[in-house]
Amino acid sequence: MPLWVHPEQAEENVEFLENVECWNELEKIIKMQSGQDNIKKYELLFYYGAMYGAAAMPAERKSKIPGTLVEKEGIDYCIHGLMHIEERIPYVHENFSEIKEVVCETNLKRLFKLPNLIDQSRFDECKYVPLIDTARSFGMLYGKSFLYWAWAKFQGKEYREDMKCLQAQSAAENERLIMIIGDTPVYISDIRLPERLEHGYIESSIDDDYFERFCALRSLAHTDFIEKFAKSRGLKEAHGIYGLLHEPEIAYFLRYPEKAGEYKDKFKKCCFF
Repeated sequence: MPLWVHPEQAEENVEFLENVECWNELEKIIKMQSGQDNIKKYELLFYYGAMYGAAAMPAERKSKIPGTLVEKEGIDYCIHGLMHIEERIPYVHENFSEIKEVVCETNLKRLFKLPNLIDQSRFDECKYVPLIDTARSFGMLYGKSFLYWAWAKFQGKEYREDMKCLQAQSAAENERLIMIIGDTPVYISDIRLPERLEHGYIESSIDDDYFERFCALRSLAHTDFIEKFAKSRGLKEAHGIYGLLHEPEIAYFLRYPEKAGEYKDKFKKCCFF
């Protein structure tokens, strides 16, 4: 079940975010107050980003298919986060089969079995990732879908096979629902933070932990791929399907091309590829 948050609590947290100096300070305060040192960055991003996005950001145009829409240089980029499980196949076919071409994360074309999907190669996806991070992270990923496990953990559920019996359409919509503020649903596409905290979140992810760096730098490569795809075909609207946790990161790199450029320059010099 999604989190339910009282509107007054959301307002207090928005005020807190407006006054906290940087992302590292936010992590330090929350860990100290909760007494938990193992809180993940994405848990804080989703929790506080949902409240800030719902309360403090102006209404934006929405993607016609659930996802984050970012307009850049006259192109609408529609970033769709989904769990990597077979039960999403009907949802993907229903929503994306009429679009001429849709880019996707590595291996999702094989999973979702839709001929109009164009999957990014593993080589290109990891082009900014240091080799040691790639090796350690893939060792962690084999045997289970990490993104499914991580999202289930965020919602307070154990990874269970019986979750697969959920109806594909409703499950795909519900997995994007982060919380309900009062009676207002808030989705992954609503996530926002004050700009300094958005920068701090990405910087902390890249600098701190090898797996979080692995995910963030793959999001950077996904951003490259969908931009080149859209521009090479003269598209006004481009759709991409990725794991849930990639969605806010790809949206970030689209919104802040100068930061994306900094990380590209930094990591193209140190990665194996």
